[in-house]
Amino acid sequence: MVEAHIETPRWSFTKYRWDGKGHVPILKSPLPTIFNYGFVEGLTAGDGDPRDAIVLGAPIEQGQSIDFPVRGLAAFFDKGREDGKLILSQKPLSLADRMMINAFFIVYAIFKTVRGVFFGRLSLCLWGGIRPHHQDL
Repeated sequence: MVEAHIETPRWSFTKYRWDGKGHVPILKSPLPTIFNYGFVEGLTAGDGDPRDAIVLGAPIEQGQSIDFPVRGLAAFFDKGREDGKLILSQKPLSLADRMMINAFFIVYAIFKTVRGVFFGRLSLCLWGGIRPHHQDL
C-alpha cells in the first residue's frame, strides 16, 4: 500500500500539479482524465518530480490522500526521461483496466508531442506499456 495525494479527480479536463501551497492548473486536455491522478510523496521519478500515481475507481476529491495497493507501473517517457506512473487500485487489474490505461496513454503521448510541436516545446512522449508491480516501486 502507498499513500497517494490526489491532484486531478477522475473526469477532469484540467490537469493540476501540487506546488506545496495549492493545486495549480498546468494542462487543458481535449479529453477528460479517465482515472484519478496524483503523486506519492517520498518516491521520485526519473524526471526528478514526485512519482506520479493513477488511481482507478470512483472519482476522488482533489486534495485527498488515499492508501491503495500498487498494481503496476504505467511506463511513460517524457522529454527522454522516465516518468512512469504507479497504478493504484483496490482490486487487481482486469483486461478492461489494462486496455483503458493503454488507450489513454497512447492518446496522451500523441497529444503532448503534438502540443509541444505547436507551442515550440518539443516534448517527445513515449508510452511503454504496463509493467507488473514489484516491491521496489
